[in-house]
Amino acid sequence: MSLCFGIKILCDLSLYFIYAQLICHWLGAPVDARGALALLALAGGLSCLLRSREKLRFLPLALVPACLWLMPGVAGAAVLLAPAAYLAVTAARRLYRIEHGDCCDAFRRGCVLLLPLLVLPMFGLGGLVARVALPMAIVYLSCGVLLLRMLRHEPAVLSQPRFIALNSLMLALVLAAAAAFSSPVFLGAVGAGFGWLYRNLVMPPLMLLGYVAAGFMWVCMQAIQWLSRGKIENGESEIPQIDMQNEPLFGENEVVETPEFLQALFTTLFIVICAVAAWWFFRRLLGRRAREESGPAVAETRGLADASPRGERPPRLRPRDPRGAVRWDYRRFLMLCRRVGIVMPRAATTETAAELGRQDLPGQPIEELSEVYRVARYSEHEITREMADKTHSAVREIRRRIPKV
Repeated sequence: MSLCFGIKILCDLSLYFIYAQLICHWLGAPVDARGALALLALAGGLSCLLRSREKLRFLPLALVPACLWLMPGVAGAAVLLAPAAYLAVTAARRLYRIEHGDCCDAFRRGCVLLLPLLVLPMFGLGGLVARVALPMAIVYLSCGVLLLRMLRHEPAVLSQPRFIALNSLMLALVLAAAAAFSSPVFLGAVGAGFGWLYRNLVMPPLMLLGYVAAGFMWVCMQAIQWLSRGKIENGESEIPQIDMQNEPLFGENEVVETPEFLQALFTTLFIVICAVAAWWFFRRLLGRRAREESGPAVAETRGLADASPRGERPPRLRPRDPRGAVRWDYRRFLMLCRRVGIVMPRAATTETAAELGRQDLPGQPIEELSEVYRVARYSEHEITREMADKTHSAVREIRRRIPKV
């Protein structure tokens, strides 16, 4: 499990360091986060390995100050502030549990966040993207696929020495590939190879298609002229001549420089926006994890509160019918419980879920929601619009009073 968690830290922080390095290069304070990324992932994995100890799980966080030696300066310290807080909150709240579904959703959203990197070369930043963002993107994509593949196995398989050794070898190969892509010589060789493939395999078919399209357009034009039987008269048209020296199209434009105060103001606002975005990013990551279970939570019989038919996909929007709306509100309640770190056993009934939810969430809205949900889930009684509005108000109250991470 500690190896999976270390790979998860690699995925999360590599996505963060991609844009952090690009922003620092743009501000004129370049940083290299490759060594810090490896140290932070190692600290997270060791902390997860020592999660059963009361105080020793904080010991691996001593590697975080060593990252300042790899990323010196004010810019490096500012970039490391958010990952350090991320690891500290993870260790303090024991947020080590990761699930395949949550990691899959996070990986898809991360791939969407990587799409702007395809646009930056159009603005002359191709070299910077290849040198700074490409190695981190390789780490994110490769480690994300490896993590999803590992989480599909049972927990007993994750602790087998052979399984750990093979996946550790795969992780080493991924890091070696990322280090190779950081080398200018390797990037030049890869670029030359892609250029040869483009000139010899891609360009000839494209040229052939262009010639075929031009011939088709010429045939269409000839057919249109023959059908219209029109005559094209070549009349001489006088084109006014413009003397560019004596009569320029545009006059001389005065270049107005932006005052230094406004430049400093815009730079400060941009840094504040980046800091808020980093805080939101890591807060979402922490909200997707659950606390480690302190004890065995096994029920004698499996309830129906958490059950759903195989293959059924919960709707993303709140249904219109009252019964479906009540069940949708209850799913939102379970998601809010998971966000604050409450572990819901798969065999939990509505009473168990309400009891666990009252530990960190307001009790009155939970009771109102559970009462209506039991009627909507386990009976055929009519569910009115007023009952659906009651559960909706209860979920809104729970969400309003949820503790912030």
